[in-house]
Amino acid sequence: MLGKTSLVYYKEDGEEDLFVGLPKCCGEDQEYVEHLFVTCGFAQTVCNLVSQWCKLPPIYAFQVRDLLDLHLYVDGSAKTKKVIQAICHMVFWCIWRCQNEAVLNQGQISMQEIMGDVKGLSFLLIKAHPKQLNLDWDIWGSFNVHRVRW
Repeated sequence: MLGKTSLVYYKEDGEEDLFVGLPKCCGEDQEYVEHLFVTCGFAQTVCNLVSQWCKLPPIYAFQVRDLLDLHLYVDGSAKTKKVIQAICHMVFWCIWRCQNEAVLNQGQISMQEIMGDVKGLSFLLIKAHPKQLNLDWDIWGSFNVHRVRW
């Protein structure tokens, strides 16, 4: 079960450091995978903003698996589901990176920065796919899947 898995951070010198404490993004609960990505108010806000951007119904997740399987319950083509899956993976990575930055470098956590990273990095990921030649930033920014010929 992922719920009580401790988070491991890697210092700049590559040394592994186990950190179990209050997450920098909310300071609410012990920092476990389940909390950081699902029950944390910060993560829930990120998921809410992503669902609005992707024009999806609100996301209700009770465990990490719910977010990993979200694409299975989205209406649309198989390619649309793959795009939603890639965006969900990018959300995990962006939250993780932001939390890592806050823990290791005492950086500030910014919702705007995370959403910008989710949109920008997922665009680059999808655009790099050989079959996505017609994807442009305007379509991606408004997430108009009907204008994209997947």
